[in-house]
Amino acid sequence: MQITASTKSRSYSVLCSALDRNDIFYEVKSDNSVTCVVSAGSEDIPMTFTIDASKMLVTLFAPIAHGVAADIATDTALAVCMINDRISEGAFCFDVNGGLVYYRLTQSYYNRGQSEFLFEYMLSSAASLMEEYRPRLKKLLRRRGLFR
Repeated sequence: MQITASTKSRSYSVLCSALDRNDIFYEVKSDNSVTCVVSAGSEDIPMTFTIDASKMLVTLFAPIAHGVAADIATDTALAVCMINDRISEGAFCFDVNGGLVYYRLTQSYYNRGQSEFLFEYMLSSAASLMEEYRPRLKKLLRRRGLFR
């Protein structure tokens, strides 16, 4: 399948339609990035969708904590690994150099096309996992005095 401008704009229109249908405010950040905020439990979670039309991939990125100090990098990395051992899709990640903890989920729409269901699935899956595990990660970081 050849990627054209219409294929690329179709991906964005389907994503925006899914967000509109679920009453989620979003902002188009660039040619390949849309941000939104989703409620999960008592918290709002910022999420960014990035679409790579040439590879037919959609990636959802949701930051959890910034500025994790180097002295608790090992504890944070261990916590992230333990969580990832329990989940079946997506991954919690820890950028040691940047001190960033985030959740990432990538889906392909090769051979199934872009559908609102794909984006809604990604949103609900990420929100569910964030609702369950984000407080645990925050609690670990709070105990270390790094998260308010």
